[in-house]
Parts: sequence; structure tokens; C-alpha cells
Amino acid sequence: MHSILEDGTEWEAGCKRMMLSRWRERRNGTVVAAAGLFYGDYLHTMTQLAGPMGLVYGFEPTSTVKLARATAAANHLGARIVQACLSNTTAEVASMCGFGGQAQIASVGERRFRDCAHSWTPVTCTTLDRALPWPTRPVAMLQLDLAGHEAPALQGAMKLIDRWRPVLATAFSIQKPPIDRPR
Repeated sequence: MHSILEDGTEWEAGCKRMMLSRWRERRNGTVVAAAGLFYGDYLHTMTQLAGPMGLVYGFEPTSTVKLARATAAANHLGARIVQACLSNTTAEVASMCGFGGQAQIASVGERRFRDCAHSWTPVTCTTLDRALPWPTRPVAMLQLDLAGHEAPALQGAMKLIDRWRPVLATAFSIQKPPIDRPR
């Protein structure tokens, strides 16, 4: 499956090729966890990394989880997709959809906020240590693209990381969207 942009190029093709070539030896029968699925454009790559006997767990906090599930079903990928935000806590946090086409997660403990352009809605968070049942197969990779919420998600996966030493493929955002904080 390829995500083709208007100019005819594939979305993040180089990144996908690099993942497949660098970690080929880790993929048969392993577990891969991917968070920030958006509409599932990386699900095919994650399924290839896990191998034919592997498992892919996907997490997406926003309503685009429906698109990710549809992508998995249409391509017979067999990924287990959960609507949840990965964080360092099991709580409800604020999520903003519509900032540059991405979902943004507010800091833990913040409530719903509203500014002139975006609306905040509550999403359920969990830790990866809690969400991923202790697999008997090794966890080979954690792929996180969480629009600035990667560090808390990694904190919530420390037991899993310590046990399996998976490859970490993360995107880190330098800028955070402006938040209208109550005074």
C-alpha cells in the first residue's frame, strides 16, 4: 500500500524503505507497535516488519482510527487497532484535531480548551506497558508519531523497552501549538 501525494510521490517512501532494509533480521514472528496511525499509511510497512507470523498493534486517539481500521481491513493486514492515546498515564487528556492536519495532545492534567481556530476534545490515554499484553514473542519495534507526545509515550513503555530492547522509530516535534491556558 502506498500513500500517493498530489504530485505523484509516495508519502515518506524513504523512511519506509529504510525501516524495511535496516531491521529485516528482526521481523519474523515479532510484535510491532505503532502509535499515531492517522489513516494507516504505515500499517503495511509495520506488517512487513512483523513478518507473516507477527502481530501489529496500532494506536490512534482521534476519529481517524476508523480510517486506519478500514485501511487494515481493505489490505487484509490483520493489525489490532485501538482508539487510545499512548502516554505515561492512564487518564483522560485533551486532544486538538485540526492543527496543521495533525492531532495534538495537551500535557497530562490539562482539561478541554478552546481557542479561535481549534477545538479540544477529551481522549483516553493508556501506557504501552498496560495496553500491550505481555507477549511471548519479542517486541521488535515501537513506531511513534504522536505530534509532540512521544516522550510521555516512551515513559509509559519503559518496562516493555527494558525487557525487549525494541528498535525505536520516533518523530519528535520541536514546536508545540499555542494553548489557551485558563488563568
